Amino acid sequence: MAEIRGSEFVFESVREGWKSGSEALYRQGMVEYFSSMRMESGFEKLRRASEKGHSEASYVYGIILVCKGGQSSVEGLKLLNAMKSGTTSQSTRFAIFQECRKRIEAVIRSMWINNHLEGRQSRSCCHENTSRLKETWDGRREVEDDASCEACKWDREVSLFCDMLH
Repeated sequence: MAEIRGSEFVFESVREGWKSGSEALYRQGMVEYFSSMRMESGFEKLRRASEKGHSEASYVYGIILVCKGGQSSVEGLKLLNAMKSGTTSQSTRFAIFQECRKRIEAVIRSMWINNHLEGRQSRSCCHENTSRLKETWDGRREVEDDASCEACKWDREVSLFCDMLH
């Protein structure tokens, strides 16, 4: 059943005119990595879409790298930091990731999730409770961006993404 739904999802993106572009690679990579359990192939498609400049693919690919740990984590953080390097204000950078998460969440909600990515085993910061939560108008909890050190922000991004998969 997951394969059928995932195939329809990819077919829809191709039908919409993204056949050879980064959007098709991104969508197919998402289905393969998180739904069809073809992680290597999905990971490669996400990497290629990221290299073509697809922001959601860059975010997902970066988060996966961070979760892998070691040198992959360093590469993932470089990629995620590059996504926000063109902006100057803290609130603008936060808004970029918030919008990216919303678009990714819409894609995830249209798939059967069989691969629940696990977050990092250890935190990259020794501070406790440096992020503050706030209620949004629709009852969801969001994290206020200005309350965290840089390491806590990335730990939080990983947690927010992994929570979307459950």
